[in-house]
Amino acid sequence: MASSDVPRAQTLGKRKQMETDEDQREEMEIEKLQSELNKIARRVIDYRKTVPDLLAKALRSKLAAQRPIDPPMVEVTTSSAEVHLTKEGLLPEVDEKIKEKLRIFREKSEKNMAAIPDKLKRLKDCIEKIDNIRQINVNVHPVFKMKL
Repeated sequence: MASSDVPRAQTLGKRKQMETDEDQREEMEIEKLQSELNKIARRVIDYRKTVPDLLAKALRSKLAAQRPIDPPMVEVTTSSAEVHLTKEGLLPEVDEKIKEKLRIFREKSEKNMAAIPDKLKRLKDCIEKIDNIRQINVNVHPVFKMKL
């Protein structure tokens, strides 16, 4: 009887040790996931702070690049006839091209400005979802864990 109690005690000790090892692994995994979540949260906060400035800067530079340059006030003479280029009188085909480009640019700008509220709403929804996921303590399947 005493000899059979010794192996039982050893197996119980091994089981307890295995359980504590498992618990330690789970705790380490939880800590790792929490640190990854904190990194992602810091990124989101950083993006929230910097993206609007970057978008505004990009929009300003794009608009500045698209802005038509004032034509120079130059008189050009040719052998057959004189052509005067001034601010008031551009060549008709050049003037039409600029007007068409401006019209297209305005249309695109209006469409983009009209879409901004929808994009902001989607952005807010995504941020809310991220915040909700952060608040909920659920087990996430390993397939969906992000590797950094």
